[in-house]
Amino acid sequence: MLERNRFKRAGIIPDGLPEFKHGWQLGDQLWVMEQPSAYYRRHLMLHEGTHWFMSRIYGGYHAPWLMEGIAEWLATHRWQDSQLELGIIPASNQEVPYWGRTKLIRDQLAAGTAPTIDQIWRYSSTAHQQVDAYAWSWALVVFLKKYPETAKIFDQMLKQQVMDTPTLDRWWRRRLIGKLSRLQTAWDAFVYDLDYGFTDAPGLLQLSANTQPLLAPQHVEVHTDRNWQATGWSVMAQQVLQLQANGQYSIGQTGRTWKCQPQGVTLEYHRGHPLGRLMLAIAAEPEEPQQTTQPLTVLPIGHQAKVVAPHAGELFFRVNEGTSGLSDNEGTIVVQITP
Repeated sequence: MLERNRFKRAGIIPDGLPEFKHGWQLGDQLWVMEQPSAYYRRHLMLHEGTHWFMSRIYGGYHAPWLMEGIAEWLATHRWQDSQLELGIIPASNQEVPYWGRTKLIRDQLAAGTAPTIDQIWRYSSTAHQQVDAYAWSWALVVFLKKYPETAKIFDQMLKQQVMDTPTLDRWWRRRLIGKLSRLQTAWDAFVYDLDYGFTDAPGLLQLSANTQPLLAPQHVEVHTDRNWQATGWSVMAQQVLQLQANGQYSIGQTGRTWKCQPQGVTLEYHRGHPLGRLMLAIAAEPEEPQQTTQPLTVLPIGHQAKVVAPHAGELFFRVNEGTSGLSDNEGTIVVQITP
């Protein structure tokens, strides 16, 4: 619809169809407002079509985060050469005009208003009157499907009968006893990386089951084609570290390839730092429930650096590059960490 009133005057709008900004599924009917791009028009049709399909499969509606998250996940699509691919991570904003989910997520993360997993799980039936709830529901579905400790649980959930918000919340908690705080840390790291072209192929950040306090010099090897790599070494807040890194490696094997050292390549930048620069992350389970999702603490290292740990946690390393570019890198870095 471009103008709702014209449909109303023509007697086409059925009883029970509420006012809506974008799209609505009512029984076997899908209603979509006209959109500024062909992509987003298709997106809304697929979104509402997913609601129709799920309502027929389950005979009702699951908790809002799940219904909207799955609809957003499947509606995010690629239409090319008459072939439809559902459930993609867009390569760029040009591929999905007016979609804007990753930008909204990054903006709220920077503003300190990003919701936690708990808060998304407990979205009310009115939460999705705001577009940010769609973005976060989509992100959580993608995360739970891809994270190793939740992927099988997510698949099991889809085979269950309809569950409302409190019931689904309890269902997840029973299966994640003792793991929820670790899951929130992994979610913090996932959201930090979530952007156009995101892929989990190089792995996702996972805290080590057991860590040792860093009390003496240690050497670690960092693979340049992998995401955040756990060291197994933990530090205290305000602990001072001296880091020295050595190695030669290649960044990118398709298209432009850079020969690189831990300082990175200053001809190209990623998130304000040279492409390929060695980066350090410090991650830990939250000691208390978080009020918002916190950005992952990431520090540039390069060849050498003196670091004062801003908080306690385990040390992780990777090179500075988006997840979509990591897999084709070659080489390793040896890092000496001296407390």
